Order: sequence, then structure tokens, then C-alpha cells
Amino acid sequence: MRPLQKFHSLPWSRLLPQIGLALLICSALVVNFIWLQLDERLGATADPKAYILNTFAFMRRLKNIGLDNLVGNLQALSFGGRPPLYQLLSMPFIMLFGYSMDAGLMINMVFLVLLLISVFKIGQIIRGAPMGLLAAFLAAVYPPLVRLSWEYRPHYAIAACVAFSLWMAFLLVQKRTIKAVWRFVLSLGFGILIHPLFAMMFFIPAAVCSLYVIFFQTGPGKPANFTDIFPWLWKKIKDPLFLYGYFPAALLTLGVIVGWYSSFGASLLDSFQTLSSGELADYRGYDVFTFGFANVSTGFFWHLQTMPYAISNVFTAFFGIGVIILLVKHRQSDLLLLISFLGAYIYSATSTTKTWMHFAGILPIMALISVIWLSEIKNKILNIVLLSVLLSAGLFSYYYVNFGGGMNKVAIALSAPVARRGDCLAIDMVFCPSPPDSYDWEKLHLLILKRIKSDPDCRVNDCRVLVSIANAPIANNTLNYYQQTRFAGSPLAIAAMRGPAFKITPFNFSVFLNSSFIVVADKHGRAGIYDKAMGKLLDNPPASFALSHQLVETFRLPHNRRLYLLKRTAPLTLSEAQDVVRSLDLDDKYKFGQYRVLAPLYAQAGQYENALEAYQRALEYEPKSAELYFGLAGVYESLGRLDDAAGAYRKVIELAPETDLAGQAESWLSAR
Repeated sequence: MRPLQKFHSLPWSRLLPQIGLALLICSALVVNFIWLQLDERLGATADPKAYILNTFAFMRRLKNIGLDNLVGNLQALSFGGRPPLYQLLSMPFIMLFGYSMDAGLMINMVFLVLLLISVFKIGQIIRGAPMGLLAAFLAAVYPPLVRLSWEYRPHYAIAACVAFSLWMAFLLVQKRTIKAVWRFVLSLGFGILIHPLFAMMFFIPAAVCSLYVIFFQTGPGKPANFTDIFPWLWKKIKDPLFLYGYFPAALLTLGVIVGWYSSFGASLLDSFQTLSSGELADYRGYDVFTFGFANVSTGFFWHLQTMPYAISNVFTAFFGIGVIILLVKHRQSDLLLLISFLGAYIYSATSTTKTWMHFAGILPIMALISVIWLSEIKNKILNIVLLSVLLSAGLFSYYYVNFGGGMNKVAIALSAPVARRGDCLAIDMVFCPSPPDSYDWEKLHLLILKRIKSDPDCRVNDCRVLVSIANAPIANNTLNYYQQTRFAGSPLAIAAMRGPAFKITPFNFSVFLNSSFIVVADKHGRAGIYDKAMGKLLDNPPASFALSHQLVETFRLPHNRRLYLLKRTAPLTLSEAQDVVRSLDLDDKYKFGQYRVLAPLYAQAGQYENALEAYQRALEYEPKSAELYFGLAGVYESLGRLDDAAGAYRKVIELAPETDLAGQAESWLSAR
């Protein structure tokens, strides 16, 4: 057969979906790449910048890391005890393209490809390649996934890992081979090492799939009677699929996971406990994905209620119809898909926070449920109409979320939270345009850093800069980012008045009162309780605080705002600290940090009884602080309570061995 005849004889009807998938992947990669190149910002939240800064710091130390302390450095690379696999995978891109956020975000493009291929393959197995392509299209245009692809944090990778593991699960059910078992189990281990949240997303579907394949997929599906239970179980366990597949693959995967998480077991358990606490629903939120405007309960149905605001009315309607049809008219594969969604939803909705960032891992499953029912429609005209609606809504939402474009009436119809003035109600809405910023934020950050660094009083270990993070258009991690990429080795130490995260955190009086410089912006938008307190204090400072600070420079911001740089010109005194504490109209649980500041000031003033009480109150909040115990020991010594002082010094040695504080404590105990 001639080459031209071979070319015309190719099964184009079967190749078209693959060609469409390739075009979809290329288009999504190109748009992502263009968006990242145009965008001037560093990410909407602190977490991405903290992740990238840890990665930069690790890479700079990499040449000097010995095998003996490699694990310790890897733990430093991790963020809050989470495995550093996501950061490690991004390092080749940073090495190739330089130390920048954009270079690190290249890893999300790899996971974008994995996500779209996995969703396509699942759809192909369930209903054929055209439905797989349509589901991949939805996964590519879902606003939360688009927004997450711009963030240097592993949550986008979680969505890809969920889709990949689900693909491996379908292949396992379809083929039931030892090779398929290994692929499935290792995909689970990979996802958990990307982020522990993956386990929450995929625990139930993974368990159901495994139990089905091991015990029920082949006969006998159940024991004939009660006395046959143990022979039945023994027969299933002797199956080569279990002996040479599940058993060794699970041991290997669990060994790797436990090997990492063992050193963080207590903190990880604490994290999962606090994720379900009542405090969390009231105090935790993220800049990009929280829906405080929705005025709905934050319980089990919160994600269902806010789904239209996250993915649009059209996508929500298609998903709802898909769930109903799959429940009424289903195949075996449809049941696995529904179990995957319901299991992931139940676990996530009852355990994770009120944010679509943590819920995004379920979106690939939703995309599949939203489209596979279309294959059941035999009426061509209805099929074409529905496909046109879905494709049009997808293309519009993808364009709108990426670049805006001014078509707000259409966006309102699709549920984008657009106000009358044409703007989004707040910057933290998922289905809302986030176009590249034309303001030169990099120039502003460098101006601030240069101004502080050039100050003669900015010395090593004595140049802490405080940034008000919720009201200001810059954050402490943003300044840290430029410090590490442009001013590596400078003496600056950037701090922040953070909002509460996994637990209620008191107002950080120590950072606020002892910082050499303060960066704060005009009031704007919604402020957290810390920034309200801080803003009130800076707008109406007590006389002692006003006398100890001076305005160094004012920077112009967009929308007629100003950014102020203040400098401390006098050491902190007891009277100043007391004035600031009194001036803050905060609940007592937020004022707990005052005791850490007041305790040494009371001691310096000779008010030892007050100092003792302050140290004891501070230790209620920080029971493992060697520094506080060291100060407490000094107060006990001044009060003549030498036995109590000795006990406090021993606590210092226990909490901080091989440190200067421990050395001084040992010297005191030896002399006594």
C-alpha cells in the first residue's frame, strides 16, 4: 500500500479525540504560560511564597548538605510537616529558568498535563473517547482549578493525583492484573507524598476499589455459609493478585509514607484534629478561595450551596443532572465514579476548611459526572444544544477568569460575584477575573527594601520589619521573596501580624513592639481582627508609641492609596508597652501575647511579682519556650526562690539543649 493510501486509511474517527486532547493540552499550557509571564504579582496568599522561599533556601544549601543531615534539610524544605515532593519536583525548572515564582510554577504545567490525560482516559473507559475529551475540557476550564494553577502550592497537584489514581483504579477493575495493582497502589503513595490532603480525598474510593477487586470481583463473591468464612478469606488472600500485588506494593508504599510522617506524627494528628474543630469554621479562611459573602452555613452542605459561585450555574446544573441520572440509570463503572465523589465529598466536607482550594481535588470527578450522562441522550438536536451550552459556558468562564474582559452581565448570569459597579465583590472570589496587574509591584518592593537596607540603624540581627498583611497590598512573604532573590544575605528579617490559622493566635505584641520598621497601608477592603486593631493603633497611637516612631517615607499605591514606612527611634519601655496594650480593643484571648512582652520589662523595672505573674501567664500559651523559662528563672532568683529558679533552669536545658541559654543555665546550676 502506498504511503498516501495508508494516510487516508487511518481510523480518523478514533484519532480525532486524541488530536482534540493534544490541542486542549497545548492550548491550556500556552494560556497558562502567557498569563504567568504577564502577571506582575507573586500570588494572592502567603502560603505560595512560603513554599517557594523554602525551596529557594533549600537549593542554596544543597551544595553544602552532607548525607548525615540531608533528612533534616528536607524537613526544613517541607511546609508545616508536609512532604517536600512538590517542591523537589519543581527544582529542575528553577535550575533551568532561575529563582522566580514563575519558574517554580512550571511544575503545575506538568500536573496540568497529568490531570487532563487522566480525566480523558477515565471518560474513555466509561463512555468512550468523545466523553473523555469533553470531561477533560471541563477540568481545564473549571475556575477553581484555573486559579490553583497560578499558585505555588501542591493543591493543584492534588487534583491531578486524584484523577490519576482514579484512572489507575478503573484500569485495575478493568484488567485485574498484578501490574495494574502496583500502578494503583504506587499512585496512592505518590498522591499522599504530594500532600496529606490527598488521603482525605481518596481514602474511601481507594478502600472500596481494593475490597471489590480482592474479595468480590471474582467468584465466589461471598462464603456459602458461616463456617466457610475463613476458607473463603484464605482463598482470597492466596490469590497471586494479593500475594504479589497488593501485599508488597502496600508494604513499600506504607514504608515510604511512614518513613516521612513518623517524625511529624504528633503534629500531623494535631492538624487533622484542629481541621474538624469548631474554632476553625469561625476563624480560618484563605484570600483566594473563601466565600464569606455567601451568607450560608459552613457545615456539611456548604460546598454544595456555594458550588455555583465556584464553577458557575451551568456547570452546577450539568453536574446535578449527572448525579441524578447516574443514580437512576447506571453501570458498574458509574457506581465507582459516584462512590469516588461521595466518599471524597463526605470526608472533605466534614474535615477540611471552608475553602474551594481544599475541595478542588474532587473537581475532576465532578467533571466526569457532569458529561458522561450526555452519551445517554439519543436525540441529536438536544445533544448538540447541550454540548453547545456546555462548550460556550466553558470557553467564556475560562476567558473571564483568566483575563476578565468586561462582559460582566454574562458573568453574573453564570454566577460570578459581580457588583453593580462592574467589579467583583472582593478579590477572594473563585469565579472572578484575576487579570495580570499593570502596577509595578516589584519596583515598590525593591524601593522599600533598599530604603530599609540603606538605613544606618539596620544592623545584622537588629533589623526586623513588620508588615500589616491583610490591608497592605504587600505581605511579609512577598518582601522575603525579593529579599532572597535580590538581596540574598541582607540582615533584614521580615515579620507579619498574621491572621489566625489552625488555632486562635493572640495579637503578636512582641513582633509589633520590637520591630525596627513597620510597613502599613491605608485602610482598604475587608480587614481581619488583627489589622483592625493594628490600624486603630496606628491611626490613633498613644503618646508613648507616637514618640518612639517616626515616618520615614510614603509610597504611592494604585487607587489613591498610600503605603507608610515607620521607624522605631527609641527602645521599648514598660510604660509604652502598657499604653499599647490598653489602647487595643481586643478580646482577652487575642491579648495573650502581651505577657511575653511585659514580663521582661517588669523584671527590668524591678517589679518582680508582676514579672512572675506575666511569665507564668505567657507560659500558659507557650509551654515549651526555653526563653520564657530562662526569664522566669531569673525572676525566681531575684525573689530569692532559688529552688524554683533551679527547676526553671533545668527546664531550659530540657527544652533547648546545646544552646547558649542551656549553657548559661548549666553554669548557674554548677555554681550553685
